[in-house]
Amino acid sequence: MEMGLIKSQEGCYALPEEIRLQRMVSELVEEVHAAGNMVVVKTYSGGAAGVSAALDRADLKGALGTVAGDNTIFLAAENPEAAENIQAAIDRLRRR
Repeated sequence: MEMGLIKSQEGCYALPEEIRLQRMVSELVEEVHAAGNMVVVKTYSGGAAGVSAALDRADLKGALGTVAGDNTIFLAAENPEAAENIQAAIDRLRRR
């Protein structure tokens, strides 16, 4: 049975969309901040739309949706705790 998994640079197997999200975040995201039930993601110029779409497709627990400009993403979370968890998840992806 074909599962569609690919091997990451770290030697772990993951779905292609997970690898894409990790690469986009690690290469384009500069900063992540939680503020109340919002998460503000700062990217390099021109990177926000692609990262925003990848975050939407990732279906992060507690994420309601994103709005992107040129280099800034506003992500609405269900509550402040969810915003903190999403910030931590994005920070982990940045550091891989």
